[in-house]
Amino acid sequence: MLQLNETVAISFCYEGTSNTIIVAEQSGFVGKSDIRNSYFGPWGGCTISQTVSQLVSAPASLDVYGNGTTTVRYANNSRTAGAGANTGYNANTILNSFHTGGINANFTDGSVRFISDNIDFLNFRKLCVRDDDQVISDF
Repeated sequence: MLQLNETVAISFCYEGTSNTIIVAEQSGFVGKSDIRNSYFGPWGGCTISQTVSQLVSAPASLDVYGNGTTTVRYANNSRTAGAGANTGYNANTILNSFHTGGINANFTDGSVRFISDNIDFLNFRKLCVRDDDQVISDF
């Protein structure tokens, strides 16, 4: 729902606003490291004027620091980080918290729900996409 330099209307939330996470916690450590989005974020805008679709053909050296977005490649509260998730400057940072057993997430309908660390990872990813036409089972 939140994209660089673009407005996304609620009507484009095809999965339903109660089934789409718009913002989630990113406050805990990964292992012993604090790799949250740092002083540029969290969602603080960006330092470029291109949209997401324009970035596909952008040079790899383009400065996008500060966008504060996360691509869900790791389970919530994952304690290890691979390439692309080992710094707060990349888009693959882990959604995490200091809460035992999960994270809090704000859904597009305005509700806040606790997402268990035991959630099926495929369902977790589905909750983070507004238009993939995938059915979300209970979580």
